[in-house]
Order: sequence, then structure tokens, then C-alpha cells
Amino acid sequence: MRSQHYLVPQHDEGTSTDLEYRATSPTLEDAEDGFVAAKDALLDVNSWAKLLVPTVHVHLADAHGKPVSRSARRGDHLCLDSGSPDHDYEWVLIESLEYDDYPDELKETFAMRLHAVAAPGQPATATFTEEASGTLVVERLGRTLHTLYHWRDRGDEHLSRTGLWHSISNDQWLTIITALIDANA
Repeated sequence: MRSQHYLVPQHDEGTSTDLEYRATSPTLEDAEDGFVAAKDALLDVNSWAKLLVPTVHVHLADAHGKPVSRSARRGDHLCLDSGSPDHDYEWVLIESLEYDDYPDELKETFAMRLHAVAAPGQPATATFTEEASGTLVVERLGRTLHTLYHWRDRGDEHLSRTGLWHSISNDQWLTIITALIDANA
């Protein structure tokens, strides 16, 4: 069994998905610059929309659900719209942003932990589960850059949708984590 990244919450039951992308930079300085650029791209949630349209529309919203045009912060929300005729929006809370630096190991890590929530100020719907969570990680190990997406859901009702963050498929998450590095290469 593959070891779990230390920033991903322990998960022993339910469903899970782990996606990863790596690229090696020619120099340590290039890798350091690439890490900063990938971290900034991760925080630019509104730019993810360009990677997902026309299938999914995503935008960053503040704690009250109001759309904002800035870098993501802890307590902000992602609003996902799968483009269905009834515009069934799904909301995800940015639960935490974590940065760790280990200069002696030539390593730095940045993570965004996400958690499914009801729309700000609204009660949860019947199909909603708070059990779903995800972690996006950007990591530099020497000259190698890693981006990771880890999805967890303890609820049984989502077994048929393993790997989906409601509206976003594994392929779309892989597109996002790949673009975090490749767009800045």
C-alpha cells in the first residue's frame, strides 16, 4: 500500500482517490521558483475555471458566498456548478491552508484542505454529505515538483461516484494538478 502524504487526514473506511503528478526542474532555483508559481496558481481558484469549462463552472466565494476575485484564503468557498439545467450548486469550504519548509531536506510543502458544506446561510439538502473532504498539495523535493489530490468520503451513498468531488471528475482534478506545474514550466 502506498504511503499517505502527511498533510492528508487519516482515512480507514469509505472511498478514496489519490492522484499525483511530478516534474523535475533543471536546477534547484528553477524548482524553487516553480514551487512558488504552483502555490500561487493553486490559490488562484478562479483560474481553475478555464481548465474545467464547459463541463464545470467554479468560482471563489467569501465566507458569505459572495464571489470574489483574489487569492483563496482559509474560510473561503469554492462554488461548483455542473451546468445542469437546475444549476444545482455545490459548495466546498477551504478548511485550511498549510505551508511547511524544511530547508535542511530541500523540501517545502503547501496544502489546501477542502471540506464539503451546505451553501453559506442555507440548510443542507437531502443529497448533501459533510463526510467528503479533499486535499490539494504542492510539494518541492529538491529539484522535483509534486502536485497531489487526495479525496476522501466516509459516506456509503457516494460509492458509485468514487473519485468525484461532486461535479469534478478524477480526469478534471488531474488536469488541474498537472496545470499547476506545467503552466509555469
